[in-house]
Amino acid sequence: MNYANEEFHTVKGSLFNIVDSLIDVQRAIESVDSYFNGRLKYMTKRINHDSWKYQLKYSTGITKRCESEHAGVAAFEKTVVSNSVSIAKKMGTVAEKFIAGGKKDLQAWNCERMYP
Repeated sequence: MNYANEEFHTVKGSLFNIVDSLIDVQRAIESVDSYFNGRLKYMTKRINHDSWKYQLKYSTGITKRCESEHAGVAAFEKTVVSNSVSIAKKMGTVAEKFIAGGKKDLQAWNCERMYP
């Protein structure tokens, strides 16, 4: 952090963005899964009724619910990908600054002067 403090802060912020996006995606998926399980129980209960056989076969309710969350999940995916790219770029800069700073500090090292 002594050599690339700004880059480390950018990386840390990007990591938080990724984690937040993954948490939000998990919530969206759990919401759809919960809806699906509720509908499935209801449909299973009613499956023996003739009117429900047709509705179950051609029902689009569950797929509409999945589709309604697709755009949100795709947005979270874009956030994860863009922050991953940002982290990769910044870590390359960190490596360069670390090497340069380390060499400079090593060249300035003088035991006789520092520890008389």
